[in-house]
Amino acid sequence: MSEVTHEMIFNTIGEGVIVVDSEGYILKMNRAMQSLFGILGQLKIGEPINRYMVLAHILESNASQTVAMGDKHYQIRLNAIGKHHGTIVVFTDVTEITEAKKQVEILAITDHLTQLYNRHHFVQRFNQLEKAGVVMLLDIDHFKLVNDQYGHQAGDTVLCELADCLSEHFYDGVICRYGGEEFAVLIEGESLENARNRGEAFRAAFQSRQTDFPCTVSIGLCWYNKADYSKTMNLVDKLLYQAKNAGRNAVVWEDALET
Repeated sequence: MSEVTHEMIFNTIGEGVIVVDSEGYILKMNRAMQSLFGILGQLKIGEPINRYMVLAHILESNASQTVAMGDKHYQIRLNAIGKHHGTIVVFTDVTEITEAKKQVEILAITDHLTQLYNRHHFVQRFNQLEKAGVVMLLDIDHFKLVNDQYGHQAGDTVLCELADCLSEHFYDGVICRYGGEEFAVLIEGESLENARNRGEAFRAAFQSRQTDFPCTVSIGLCWYNKADYSKTMNLVDKLLYQAKNAGRNAVVWEDALET
C-alpha cells in the first residue's frame, strides 16, 4: 500500500492555498493555487509576494475578504502561522454563491413582468434623492378593456410595450411599475418644462407605436419634495386624475411643490 504523504494531501485540497513567510516570500502552494493564478502568470516558490499585486494587497490588508478575479469571486481567509512565522492564504471559489445572491437582490427590486423596478425600490430611491427634480405618474387609459377584449396575455404585452417605451424616453430616470397599469418615473436634476416636453414626446410615441393592441396613457407631472414622499405622490396622483378627467391621453403638470 502506497504511503499517503503531506504533499499528496496538500495537493488534493480543492481550495487554493499559498504559504508566505514573514518576509513576504512564497514558501509553498498547492495545485489549486497554481491553477487559480494562471491569469497572473506562473507563481514560483521563493519569489516575493509583491510581484503579484493582488496577493500583496490581500496580505497588506490583513483581513479576510471577497475579491473578484476575472469572472470569478473568491473568499480569502488569512491564517497566521504562529506569531511571526508567516501566513497561510486560502482562496475559496464562491462564484456561484455570489451570483445567486446578486440574482436574489435583483429579484427583490424588480417587477417580474416588465423588468422595471418595483414600487418598494422606487420608494427607497426616492428617499435617497439629493437634488431637485421631477416625478411622473402615468396610467394606461381603459386598460381593463384591453384585458376584456383581447385577454390578459394581450394586457401583459401592452405593459411590456409601455415599459420599453419608458426605458427609451427616460433612460436617465428611475422607472418603476407602481402597481397594476400605473408606472412612475423619477428624474433627478431635470427641469419641469423639459420633463413636460419629454412626457409629451413619450405619450405620442406610445400612442403611435406598432402594436396589435392600441391604447394611450394619461400622465401627471410635478416637482418632487424630496423630504416628503407622501405629499409628492398625493399631488402627482391628483394631477394624473386631472388628466383622466380631462379626456385622457394627456399630460397635466404643476409646479406647486417646493424642492
